[in-house]
Amino acid sequence: VSQNFTLYSVNNLAQNLHNNSVKGLVERSQKMLINLLENRLGEAIRFLANACCVMLFILWGAFFIEHLSWFTSGQTPPANVWLLQTAHLALLVGFIIALRWELAGSIMIIISALAFFLPTAGNRFLPLFLITILPTLMFFFTWWLENHRMRKTHF
Repeated sequence: VSQNFTLYSVNNLAQNLHNNSVKGLVERSQKMLINLLENRLGEAIRFLANACCVMLFILWGAFFIEHLSWFTSGQTPPANVWLLQTAHLALLVGFIIALRWELAGSIMIIISALAFFLPTAGNRFLPLFLITILPTLMFFFTWWLENHRMRKTHF
């Protein structure tokens, strides 16, 4: 009886060790895969946010150059044109700053987009504003993803 009990105990112990090691291996593999995907996703979205900054800089830069005609007509433009062109220029500068300093550039993009589109866009404000701040939304998502990942690894 004791020999059967010992054999059963050894087999049971071996089965438990096997199940726990496989289970642990699967759990660790899943965590590593999720972490890898989160890293790659964050990198891809950050790349897209930077590309979006460049494309929006070109798009809104063309409009900025077109609106400089106010200043070449020989007459001094009204004060509101000066203010709107300043907001437009700040928007362009925000896109460039965001390529190096994401948070500072994002804040500048949001504030200058509000200052420029609120008085000029009329009923097209929301789509123009959302398209313009798209890189900042992408940056915010990558920051959230990084913060979420750090919280998971610390607890």
